[in-house]
Amino acid sequence: MVNLDIDFSKCSYCMDCVELCSAHALLFNAITGQFYFNPDNCTYCEVCLDVCGVEAIILSD
Repeated sequence: MVNLDIDFSKCSYCMDCVELCSAHALLFNAITGQFYFNPDNCTYCEVCLDVCGVEAIILSD
């Protein structure tokens, strides 16, 4: 199973990772201000890693 962590000390909350995740594995709840990751939807495409300009996303298996 894949695991995704976000280093919130680096995250700029630009939401590019959420917007470009075509598998809808990474979501953001604007009401709670929290990111949610659904590993069952993740396709390991690594678009979220590529688009994160501050390298706040850590993807591991």
